[in-house]
Parts: sequence; structure tokens; C-alpha cells
Amino acid sequence: MVVSQISQFNLHDLENAATLKLPELENFTYGILDDVVSAEESQLSTDIEHEQDIGKDNDDVWVSSSFGKFDAPHKNAGTWEQFYDKTFKEKQLYLSEASPEIWDAAWLHIESRSENDQGEQPAKQAEIYPRNFVVTGLFELALGFSSALFRFNGGKACTRANFISSSGLSTELTAGLIQDFGEIGQLFHSIHDFIREIYKEPASYPSTVAAAAVIEEVVESLKTCLLLMSTRPASILQLQETFRRPKLMLTRSSALIKRIKSSVRDVEVLEEVYSFVEGFESIDPWFRPVALLILQRIAKPYLQAMNGKLGLGPGQQSNSSIDIQLEWLFRVDLDDATKSQLLEHDLPSFLVHEQKELFINTTQDLEMLKVHDEENILVRNQSEFCNDGTLLEMVFGWDDIERIQSKAMAHEENVRKALVDGPLPYKTNTAVRRDECFQGTASSIAYTDGQTAEQFFRSYKFFDALPGDTGSGRRTELLRQVIEHALLSTDYDEKPSDFLPPLSMACAASFHPVLSAQSRLVNHACLKMLFHKYNLLHHLELQHQFQLLGCGIFSARLSQALFSSTLPSAERRKGHARSGVMGLRMGLRETWPPASAELRLALMGILSECYQTAFPGRPSYESDDLPGNLSFAIRNLSEPEIQACLDSKSLQALDFLRLQYRPSPPLDAIISEAALDKYDRIFRLQMRLCRVSFAATHFFRTHGRALKIKSGKAFVILTRFHVEARHFVHSLTLYIHSCISSLWTRFYRILKSLAHSLESRPEHVSEHDGLYQLKTLHEAMLDQLLFDLLLRNRQEKVMELLVDILGNILEFTQLSGLEEQKDETLVEEVMALFTAFREKTKLFIAVCKRLSEKGAYKVGKSRDLESMMFTHDWKVSESHFEGIESLVMMLDINGWYQKQTSLSLG
Repeated sequence: MVVSQISQFNLHDLENAATLKLPELENFTYGILDDVVSAEESQLSTDIEHEQDIGKDNDDVWVSSSFGKFDAPHKNAGTWEQFYDKTFKEKQLYLSEASPEIWDAAWLHIESRSENDQGEQPAKQAEIYPRNFVVTGLFELALGFSSALFRFNGGKACTRANFISSSGLSTELTAGLIQDFGEIGQLFHSIHDFIREIYKEPASYPSTVAAAAVIEEVVESLKTCLLLMSTRPASILQLQETFRRPKLMLTRSSALIKRIKSSVRDVEVLEEVYSFVEGFESIDPWFRPVALLILQRIAKPYLQAMNGKLGLGPGQQSNSSIDIQLEWLFRVDLDDATKSQLLEHDLPSFLVHEQKELFINTTQDLEMLKVHDEENILVRNQSEFCNDGTLLEMVFGWDDIERIQSKAMAHEENVRKALVDGPLPYKTNTAVRRDECFQGTASSIAYTDGQTAEQFFRSYKFFDALPGDTGSGRRTELLRQVIEHALLSTDYDEKPSDFLPPLSMACAASFHPVLSAQSRLVNHACLKMLFHKYNLLHHLELQHQFQLLGCGIFSARLSQALFSSTLPSAERRKGHARSGVMGLRMGLRETWPPASAELRLALMGILSECYQTAFPGRPSYESDDLPGNLSFAIRNLSEPEIQACLDSKSLQALDFLRLQYRPSPPLDAIISEAALDKYDRIFRLQMRLCRVSFAATHFFRTHGRALKIKSGKAFVILTRFHVEARHFVHSLTLYIHSCISSLWTRFYRILKSLAHSLESRPEHVSEHDGLYQLKTLHEAMLDQLLFDLLLRNRQEKVMELLVDILGNILEFTQLSGLEEQKDETLVEEVMALFTAFREKTKLFIAVCKRLSEKGAYKVGKSRDLESMMFTHDWKVSESHFEGIESLVMMLDINGWYQKQTSLSLG
């Protein structure tokens, strides 16, 4: 005890001592201090009287009966006047220091005197009520209750008497207080009106109903906290402080209601609430937990629908407004423009772009699985994996985010384990569902198997079980605790441990683990279905062999059927029977274009025979039964293109012929209409080049005798033009085949590596290795091929120049009557064609050089494919093919066209 350790000495010894000094150690003893003189007995003099000791030496000061019984002095504070006159009493100078009764009487006198001075009729005097009675009435008024003093009429606060005043307050001040607290009560009533309106409306959106429910709980919890306060406010100032934060809550809730009323879709409701909460994120720390809880509750219906679309839960009912709004999100055949529109308008704006793409791609792929692979484990056993707690949730704390990450990882591991072990039989949770207990009849229950018997015994035990807690009571209690903490907390209650991530970061971090895990699982299932069940590699290789003329036998057979003069004509003529292998004999016939029957006879059997050659291990097909119904067809052309096709000598005479391929679902998710259009543009260019190449190759066979009888300038110009034309056509053909071979080999190697990873390393398939990415990779390869072949829209002028060059070559090979023409006339005619060919070729080479020198095109050639590579580790050697640069090198390898300033025949 500190007191007992102090040496026993009194004030008398201290007064008599000349100096203050420590006691002598020989005489020092422990004991109890003497009693302290009370304030009433203290006098301003030098004589200090001793008091008796508190008790004996053995008494304890902490248990002494006299300790702690000192009464507080009741005298007023001392003044200087009391030093001279002990009976002096200070007068009250201010009216506010008087009693409330004196204040009320004085204030009534002032008001009546003011009215008399202004010549007004004296108004009825206000009824003055005790202050505690008025404080209680104002407290009930702020809660929206009617009382003895106040009542609500049509949601508006009014007083039961005409004039009410509180004791100690003026009438105007009392009226202002009534108005302030009446506004709080009116907020309660307006919020209740909104809630009743939402509940009565049958077409209310699920998010709007959730908003009404959570706001109702906020209001009721707020009332409960105020009514169950440990101490009621005893003064007006305490009452104002008590309702300061509740008024802010109600005002902000009312502002949120106005935002919700103007929304016409669930996603707009969610965006408005998110924007509302984000606005108060850093303003009032005490209000943030309440706002976050409101956002979490309102977002639940929308997230429930998203979980259903992701295969993580039952979702909403089929007629839910959220499902109706999201219905067209899950189509497979979405183009980029439509998908961009969906990303912008039909998903919450606070989702990051990557998560929007993950959600749409995953849901599309899952819908495809449900249609084309019903036996897949993600479809058959969806209820098995959607009840493990792995759901999209909106959480805001680091611990909750880590909990979601752990659940997502466990969910992915369980599904992968089930995939390795094999398909599971369809089953539900161990707990019996209510709808399962009443399915079937008594006669359908058999005891032949132990599992069925166990299921039956569990079903009738269901009736003995207590009803489960739906969680609404726990949620309401949690909300009440959050509101109570918000009302009682102070600014200095915030601790560093309560730090929460920003709202945008919290939402992204809480959604990403579940989206990524489910996306990886669905991607693996869809890719495995396409590669193994629908043989995607074979269908893509089919495009390479036929659309891109990768099969040399098909290219030779097609050229022979179209251009060869040795085959009998398929044209119908009187007196001639058509039989055997026939051709169109293009360039030797007078009528063009051929009839559909002629075209069918000439091309009959080419595709099926070449298919067996290109794919020897495949079963034989008829022409109409090839994969994708591969066949020849007529291309839809515009009116100018049709007119160009009517001329059999023009380069565009074969533009009507195309290959038709119709991929069956789900292959159309990869081989899309856009991809088929790009294949068709390449096939069209190759058909033009085949015709020019065939004509240039057979030029000597057609005009060999004429060239033998020509001499001098005519022979030189014909020979030189033929050599340069063949060089140009041969270089261009070699370049196109090299482009196709290089890019297709690299693309096919990626696909083979991916197919191998699906079996050996399924965990390496990431969320970015889905159908959409594979489709994008396929189209990126075709885009790069179109660029290298000068078929992009921005290269239209270059392609027109190339078409003119090929037209000049074709016109040269179609010259007739070379034997009869004079050398001078022939030289003049050929010289005009040769000069045009030389000038256009020099210009074409210059343009190609310019294209190859631009760094953006060089980088873009490889960057388009590099950005689409899959994230699992596969090795692809970089192609050494340099694109347009190699074409320039082939055409002008020794700078021939740059050296020739003018055409010389010497």
C-alpha cells in the first residue's frame, strides 16, 4: 500500500520545521497519515488546528468507514467580496441564470409587448409544457410516432395544440425544433411508403425488392436501437446529438430510394447502389459498414442469377427479369460489335473488362456443353458441385476474400479429381431435399439395393427434423449490430486493423477467384469436347487442304477440269453424248458462263477422290456426304461482278465458283462465318492465279508454231514478255504457297500442343484458353494471311494493281492469229502490253517495298499471333518467313526492274 508506506508526520511538524527535510532513518516508522482538514474548517490564518487520527495503527485506510464519505461542498464559488463581507450574496445579472419559470414569464411579457407595439391583436398564448415532457414528445416525433403533443397527418408532422412551447425555450425555438424532428419522422414515413409500394407492385425487379427489404431492416433496426438506448436524452442538446447520425442514415436512404425509382433494370439498380456506396466510401467511416451491407444484400439476386448461368447454383426462376435481361448474353454466334455492346450495357459497369469477358465466355461455353455434351460432368453433376459454397459473392474484407479464394481452389480441385476418376453417377447432397421426399409412389420404392433403402429411411426421418434456419434472422441481427456500432462509435474508434480495400478492388478480388476457377474448368471441358468428340483438327485441316489449296492433287485436278483442252467438253451439243471425264475447256468455248449441269459434270467426283487422297485413313464419302457438306457452289455476286463474269476472257470469269462448307454446331464456334468468308477470299485469289499460271505455262504449247516462224523484234519481245510473265506468276504462286504453309504450320502446331495438354496437363489450361480465344487465334491467323496476300481492305489499291498485272499477262497469253499478223503490227500490239506490264510491275514492287519497310507491319505480322498464344507451355519455333519482304526479293532479286529505266529490245 502506497499510503501505508508514507512516514507518519503531520502539518504541525511541517509548519514548525525551518526547512523541509527527510526524516531521520533511525526514527523512521511506517504508519497511517493523519486525517486531512476539510474545506469547511479551513481558515485563512496561520493557526492550524490538529485533528484526531482516523483510527488506530492497525486500521486499513481502504476499508475505513470514514473513507470516501467526504461530501462535496454546497457553497457557491468564492468571490473577492466575500473576503470583506461573509454575508455577501452575488446578484444574478442574466435572465438565463434564473429559473425556467422566470424565463417563461419574461418571454411571454416580451412577446405580448412586441405585439402591442406593432398594433396587432394579441394572439393566443402558447401552452407551455415541462421540458422533459417536450423532450419525450420530440423523441417520439423523430421516430415517426404520434404522442400527446404531436401527431402525423398524411405523413406530415403537426402539433395537437395550435401553440406549443417548452419551458425555458422561446416559441420560435420550440417551433424550429418541432420542424427539425418532424422531418426525421417524415423520412421514416416516406421510406415505409416506398417499401409498401414495392411490395404491392407485382412486376417489381428482384433487385428492387431486395433494396426495399434491406432498407426496411435498416429502418426497423434503427428504431430498435434508439428505443433500447440505455439512457434516454434528458435535454434538447442530447436529443439533437442522439438523432444526428440517424438523420444522416435516413436522408441517405431516401436519396438511394430516389435513385432506385428511376432505374428500369436490375443492372441499373445495382449500378446506382454501387455508385451511392462508393460516394460515401471516404466521407463517414462510421457509415461505410452500413452502406457495404446494403450493397451486399441488394446485389444478391443479381449475383444469384450470375451463379446460375455459371453453373454454380440454381439461379433465378426461368421467368425472372434478370434472366430475361441476360437471355441474349449467352448466344454463341456473337460478333465483336455485339459483344462490345453487351460488355458496355448488359453487365454491371463496376465489373472490370476482363471479368466481363470471362463471364460471357464461360456462360456461352457452358450453354454449349449443355446442348452438345449432356454427359459431361459439369452438366450432369452440376448440383453436386454447386452446393459446396463456391458462389459469386460481394465481400469487402481481406479475410472474406481469402475465404473465397480457398473455396474456389477447393472447388476446382474437386471437379478435376472427379474428371480423373471418371463420370460420377447423378446424385444430390447427403441431406434429403424436400422435393425428393415426395417423388414417386409407394410401389416404386424397392429394397433391392442398400442405397435405395438408406434413402428411404432418411426420407421419413425428414419429418422429425426441425425446420432449418433460412438465415434471415442472422442477417437481421448482423445488420442491427452494425447499425448499433455506427450510432455509438466515434471517429477515434477506427483502428488500423479495420482497414478495408477500396470498393472497386474488393469487388474485383471477390469475383475473380470464382470466375477464373469456373472458367478454367469449362474451358477444359469444351476444348476436350471439340478436339476429341467433334474432331476439330480434322475440320480445320479440311479447310487447309481444299479452301487454301494445300492439297496439290486437288489443285491439279481442278485446274485440269476447268482449263484443259484435252478433256472432252461438258457442254451440251446436238448429236454428241456426254460420258466419261469431262471439262469446261475454258478459253476454247464460245458460251460462258457454263450451265449448272455442265459445271456439275465437270467437277463431279473431284472433291471425294481428293479427300481420300488427302486423308487416306478416313472412311470413303460420297460428294454430298463430306464433312461439313463440302461441295462446289455459286458465289453471290453484285451486279458489276456478274457483268465481269460474263466475259470468258476476263480474269474475273471464274469468280462465281466457290467452295461451300457448313460447319455443324459446335464447330461453328471456331469456324465462324467470318472465318469462312476469309477462306473464300483466299480461294478466289488462288483461282485467278491458277488460271493465269495455267495460261502462262501452256503459252508455248498454244503458240509454239507461231513463235518458230517469227524472227527479229517480234520473237524477242514475245519471248521476253513470256519469260518475265512466267517469272512473275511463278514467284507470286510460290509466295502465296509459302505464306499459307508457314502460317498454317505454326497455327496447327499450337493446336496439336493444346490437344496434347488437354490429356497430359489439364491444369495448364488457363482461363484465357477458351473457345473464344481459340476462335480469335484462328481468325488472327487468317487476318495475317490476308495481309500477307494483300487482301485486307486497307490494301485494296495494291490488290487492284496486282489484278491489272495478272490481266495483262492473261491478255498476252490469249493473243490469236500470231501466224497471220505482220511482225510490225504484232510488235506494236505486244509492245503496248509489255510496256504496261513493266510499269505496273515496277510500281507494284515499289509499293511492296514500302509496305515491308514499315515497322508496324513487321511487328504486327508476328504480334497478332503472339498475343493469342495459350498460356500453357508449348514450344513453337519462330517462322523465318518474312512476308511481303520475301515477295519483293522473289520478284526483283537482282534489282532488275529498278535498273530498267526504259524498255529495250536490243
